[in-house]
Amino acid sequence: RYIYYIPKKEKPFQVEITKSAYADQWHPIIEGNLDGVLYRSDNPKDSIIINGSYGTR
Repeated sequence: RYIYYIPKKEKPFQVEITKSAYADQWHPIIEGNLDGVLYRSDNPKDSIIINGSYGTR
């Protein structure tokens, strides 16, 4: 069973891409900032607050 967390329409989840490059022809490097609140779809009182950075190498 999966549990789904979704943003509210009034408070969209923000993703800002801060870097996009390629290490080589096939492997992208993507960095960005994540900011917002995700609410459990079957129980909106249950939420996850995310405020951080993400990157792939």
